[in-house]
Amino acid sequence: MISFSKKAILGFSLFFIFSFCSIFAENWFVCLGSFRVKQNADNRVAELNKHDIPAFVYETESEGQILYRVLLNEKHTDRKEARSVRDKYSNNTTIKQLGITGLWICAVEEELPELQEPVLLEEPVEFEEPPVVVLQENKTETIPVSKEKPYSVLVRSYKEELAAENTKDRLVEEEVDAYVLGKYDDTSLFTFDVHAGAFEEEEQTEELIEKLEDLGIEDVEVSDFNEISDAVEKFDEMVKTQPVVYDAGEETIPSVIPAAVQNCIKEFPINKNFQIEQITILDFDNINEDEFESLEEDFDVFETDLSMANAVSVTLYRDELFGKEVVVFIAQGAEGQFNNSDFEPENQNGILYDYKIRGGILKSKVFEVENKIYLFGTTENGATRIEMLADNFTMDDFNTFMNNSYSDSSMLIYPQLRKNLFILPDNNETERKFQAFVLEKINKSYVEEKNYQDWAWGVYGHWCATAYLKQEDEPINVTFFDLDYDYNAQKIHKIFMDVHELGFELEDNRKEMVHNTQGWYLRNYRIKELSFTNKSYIIATDTGVDSILGLDDLHALADDLKIW
Repeated sequence: MISFSKKAILGFSLFFIFSFCSIFAENWFVCLGSFRVKQNADNRVAELNKHDIPAFVYETESEGQILYRVLLNEKHTDRKEARSVRDKYSNNTTIKQLGITGLWICAVEEELPELQEPVLLEEPVEFEEPPVVVLQENKTETIPVSKEKPYSVLVRSYKEELAAENTKDRLVEEEVDAYVLGKYDDTSLFTFDVHAGAFEEEEQTEELIEKLEDLGIEDVEVSDFNEISDAVEKFDEMVKTQPVVYDAGEETIPSVIPAAVQNCIKEFPINKNFQIEQITILDFDNINEDEFESLEEDFDVFETDLSMANAVSVTLYRDELFGKEVVVFIAQGAEGQFNNSDFEPENQNGILYDYKIRGGILKSKVFEVENKIYLFGTTENGATRIEMLADNFTMDDFNTFMNNSYSDSSMLIYPQLRKNLFILPDNNETERKFQAFVLEKINKSYVEEKNYQDWAWGVYGHWCATAYLKQEDEPINVTFFDLDYDYNAQKIHKIFMDVHELGFELEDNRKEMVHNTQGWYLRNYRIKELSFTNKSYIIATDTGVDSILGLDDLHALADDLKIW
């Protein structure tokens, strides 16, 4: 039992504590990032303000080091209320698309300048312009691996931060202690590795690896922080000393892309867990049968008669985390062009399904064979045919994929599509006809073809897209090497120009200004090519063999691209 004197002391102590708190009341703010370099914090504030989320930079000190925190312009005197607002913004579409994760609340005691009226985001914001992401240092507060606990499990590696963050979030949902480590070296440039756990001994990773395998996550490996710490430190040094920018691309489909092709694009499944790996699109209204015979091989596994279509596309989607793939074929024709009555594979009984897609109801027959699912479907108006082949799927997996993939219409999930297909020229004074488009991730065979040159390693893991156009009945093409970050593109194109400048001194192999940017003109194998860099792209416009089109036409195409 507590004596009267002890009760009195306890009561006085509590009174003193509450009185002290009321005198020195704290203001609580939602914090969206903490930076050692003020310019990085200012960049983040500008980024948020651009999307109508008022924020400001607050300078503070922690463990003897000056930090610059980015705080929302919304002051709270109640900690619980601040946490509620933090949770709301953590799930906000704009915040996620800007790549901002790990929001927290912090107390500020000093007198602050008068704050702007906050903008409360009850509904997800529709982007007027795609976001621009500036790389930040590794988030030390969320990274458990260290030289004391050097061993972790490397789950996946990416060239682009947003993809790594998405995989990390999926692992956290499965109760896996996951985090992202940014790395940099002069050959591979920026990479983003998704790790899990932190252990003193290598053997301690075995239980975590077994848990990941039980979840269906394979192809993981043990990582030693001592072997990668230099690359992690180099990453932090790079992003502290210069802004490394990621541009998410355009959202408006250029008018050079015909309506039939646009309708194919609009029916692409959109699912953040299934990223696009490869696309081939053909516009049959503007190509001859023999012009793209090699590309048509991509369509051989499908049942639809290509001669019935105005435009077709085939797209490979991959869920890298769980090893699932979906190939999607889409054909666009006139109303009533397609029907399902003529398709029934031998010795297989299909299940009839109606799926809601953007063009209406897809009347489908679905066939399940071992761990593969095959869909054959047509819209009710008969204008669109869709075939799908899903590998490593159960029927439940497939229905989840279909139900989730047509509920979100935001192409922001697929920057590789917007950043390459959507920046083609609009039809201005020069008439150009769209013929075909091919996009694919660059693999190691490309590095082998280029004799393992340093610049080829820098390109590996990124994207290459080629749009085939026709001008005055002559082919004129544009190729985009999308290297995700502006720093990558500028560095690699400079290496490319330096190599060519040392090797040749010819009239048709020289520096050439393109839209106030230093580029390179090359005439090789009877083809003319003009290359340059802008934002995260290395871009090349080129003619066909012995074409009547010349350098002026290549300049005009470059000037008309929607990248400037």
